Amino acid sequence: LSVIHDGDSKEVPVIPCGLERSHDSATDDAHTGKPVISFEVQVAATKNGGVTDYFKEKFNFRLVTKEEKVGGWWKYTTGHHEEYAGAKSLRDDIRKEFPFHGPFVIARAEGRRISVQEALTRTGQRWTP
Repeated sequence: LSVIHDGDSKEVPVIPCGLERSHDSATDDAHTGKPVISFEVQVAATKNGGVTDYFKEKFNFRLVTKEEKVGGWWKYTTGHHEEYAGAKSLRDDIRKEFPFHGPFVIARAEGRRISVQEALTRTGQRWTP
């Protein structure tokens, strides 16, 4: 698990659950040199950090979850997809299987959040509801 704290990324040890660790979205595409744009699913935002264990205990949510602090909020995302459709499918699965309130797709470029619309435009992909 990685956490952004005071602008620095820190790794937090977690108990392995057999799932594959997500890739670093800040790396460049090896073939084009362009920044990799990725899509993730935000499942929650809280004023208090460190609730990933709560997700596991309360909801049996075992997907690798990243925690980052943005302003006064801790935001929790899962997944790493270069295709919007993959993140949308994961969002739909999470909506069906877990009681999170309104999980949604987010986008990143060079590790920073950007709008999904910008990511779709830059990658030539189409949005679908």
